[in-house]
Amino acid sequence: MKAIPYLDAAVYRGLPFRSDLVILEVPYFFFRPVRNAPYLLSWRLHQNYLLNGKARMRPREYWGKLARIIGKRQKQFPTDSQLRRLLQEYSVERVIIHWDMLRSYQRGYFDNQRIWEKIRHLKSYGRVEAADEKTVLIAVQEFLPVDTIIRTYSDFHLRRHPLLVVLKAPVPLPVSVRLNGRDVPPPRASGRQLLVDLRHEKLKKTGNRVEIRFTGPQAVVAVKLWPEKAVLPF
Repeated sequence: MKAIPYLDAAVYRGLPFRSDLVILEVPYFFFRPVRNAPYLLSWRLHQNYLLNGKARMRPREYWGKLARIIGKRQKQFPTDSQLRRLLQEYSVERVIIHWDMLRSYQRGYFDNQRIWEKIRHLKSYGRVEAADEKTVLIAVQEFLPVDTIIRTYSDFHLRRHPLLVVLKAPVPLPVSVRLNGRDVPPPRASGRQLLVDLRHEKLKKTGNRVEIRFTGPQAVVAVKLWPEKAVLPF
């Protein structure tokens, strides 16, 4: 199977290259992993993590959980509630909708205007970052103040990367962190930034839930994995 032609994939050029983003491409072809192969092949254009695109079957529990969030045919996708769960349970930071593939996947269920109406109603967890006649790129993040930031990572990520949090205002102390329901040492703070380093904590293979709790709602600028071999910011 050929990758999506570079000239037909301008959306990928809008993504940071190798920036440890987690990306979900829509449609997600449940139980037909080969249909996700173009996403995996086009990974060369951005080299970030793909939630789909693996050319193999998923464990049933994994499939069932994701299906409950976005729906088997993604007919009601996207909503703020769905994007919040993708952000918190999978650390998804970008969603890409491919109109032609979605039309082919949904067949009689496809309704471009209905989907755009849902996208326009996104306020709290999704914003359109780029759009053309082929694709829509949605940034997924907390776009409202929150008193708890929640992300979920594998041990592969947390063994290699501290977590950097950037707020719009100086960090209000104290800040507490919980990992898989238990308290861990508080993060380092400097100005508007927090560094949560869990590299030496006890981790599960997958599904490590990180909760960063503030004393009141905070506006979030970014939450990202710090590059593995880069000097820590403070």
